[in-house]
Amino acid sequence: MPLLLPDLPNELLDGIIALLDRKEIKTIRVMCKRLSLVSSRHLFHTLYLSCHDPDLYLFELVADNALLISTVKELVIDDTTVSNTLLDRRFYQLMTSHQELWKNRKLPYFPDHDSQPWDQDGRAWSPVADNEFHNLLKRVYENHHRNRAMNADVAILRRTLPKMLSLQSLVLSNRTADDTPLEGAQSRYNSSAVVKMWRELGEARRERPPFPPRVDWWAPLQDDEFEGDEAFHADWLVDGFEGHISMNEHHQVEELDDNEADNDVAHSDAGSDAQGQAPTPDTLENHPVPHHPAIPLIGARALRRESRGLQVVIDVLSNRAVQSRLTSFRVDASLDTISDVQQPGLSMRLFDFVSPPFASRLAAGFSAANISKFDLVLSNGRDGSAGQAILDHGLVGSVLASMPGLTELSIEGHNLGVIGAVPDGVVFKQLKRASFFCGLVSRTEIRQFVRRHANTLKQLTIAYCSLDDLDPSWEDVVEDINLMQGTGGASLDSMSLVSAYSSVPFTGCGRNKTKSRPPSDEEVYSFSLGVDETLVLCPSEDLGHQTP
Repeated sequence: MPLLLPDLPNELLDGIIALLDRKEIKTIRVMCKRLSLVSSRHLFHTLYLSCHDPDLYLFELVADNALLISTVKELVIDDTTVSNTLLDRRFYQLMTSHQELWKNRKLPYFPDHDSQPWDQDGRAWSPVADNEFHNLLKRVYENHHRNRAMNADVAILRRTLPKMLSLQSLVLSNRTADDTPLEGAQSRYNSSAVVKMWRELGEARRERPPFPPRVDWWAPLQDDEFEGDEAFHADWLVDGFEGHISMNEHHQVEELDDNEADNDVAHSDAGSDAQGQAPTPDTLENHPVPHHPAIPLIGARALRRESRGLQVVIDVLSNRAVQSRLTSFRVDASLDTISDVQQPGLSMRLFDFVSPPFASRLAAGFSAANISKFDLVLSNGRDGSAGQAILDHGLVGSVLASMPGLTELSIEGHNLGVIGAVPDGVVFKQLKRASFFCGLVSRTEIRQFVRRHANTLKQLTIAYCSLDDLDPSWEDVVEDINLMQGTGGASLDSMSLVSAYSSVPFTGCGRNKTKSRPPSDEEVYSFSLGVDETLVLCPSEDLGHQTP
């Protein structure tokens, strides 16, 4: 005789509910009070905090429920921000008329194998975004900067941290609704209230809403601009839209008549007949945009701010109620970069001696916690040598050395010495998994790192990295690994090379395939221990750069 869910003991119910996604859990909660109580602890494993009204509202709602807040295991600091310039509907629509600023418009977020493409034959697309999209933007944007100026997010965070009795993981993220990661922050089944709203409207309209909240942690130095301490202030922001309109577009906004914007623009969901009959507003051909050399059009959507999110992280790490609970920290960096020159991750300038003491405060916080999993992503700007010089100062190394109990380590440092970031004398005595991405490695560094951790290291991944040796040879690296495996110098269960380069790419990131293309005569390799006897050519789908 089959048993109904309410007939099962709480232990079985808890195990079953743990396997369900959040939508299914919500359905179960309305069945009866007992199921609601049992399932509540699985409702908010991850909680997001930002300065956006919907995120703040949900955070406060959960914080006021003792049962819900006590079961939160992961806290995501969402550092994304907004441009108030886009609250002006006329300017907003003008910006959406530029295809390069709305490049992902026709791409489904998470297409299934059997899903129909959004850009089907015969579908007509409106030349600008309509009011439904702008209303969504206003709902998210309007109070953001007021909340930020009041530190509303930090205030509620400080009140709530003592209640987060199950907190284990701290995440800093600048991922947007247009990022589509397989896991982590803002993934398909783990997203903030704002990202969920953004994607739900996009799915319903089969068209991505433009300009989701974002923040670019990478602020390059140009002609000694932003060299002062102001770049490290929490409220410092370079708004690309604001700069663009002040130099290029202010005269055009007045030319977009309200009637035309409200009544004459075809909505993309109004059907092909309506779209075919509707007048088309003036486009770039009618109103050419004068491009200022300092602010090209593609840079208009950049929102550059370096340190606020990291300062909130430091605030969390300094809370004694949390220190004994935290076991994991990671950076979930957006891959939605403005250009190939830009790289994902926190700015290396945050770890320079001339910046405020972010590194020492991070090291103090991590050393007081019990961090066993650490994932860091660093951007290096246009001048790789400047970032490497900062790395050589040793402040990043001091942060790593503050966590001797690491079992998992991941460093993604663009055109930086990623293995060399770990100080020579530091040994993580419990390290089981190590991953290095998008950086520079040497044969000697790889060999020494593996030997230092031979007793515990079981999994090693090196992806999208360049071999920075005078005479680079990935064959020698593979030979070293095989030799150490045979002589007891290593005890790896798996070791993977993915998209291994010999030359040093000038720009870009392998994860979003923006690395500079290597010379035509250079071969890019892969290798998997126990599968490949020697190096193999990297499959095109795994390359860190675009193929011709």
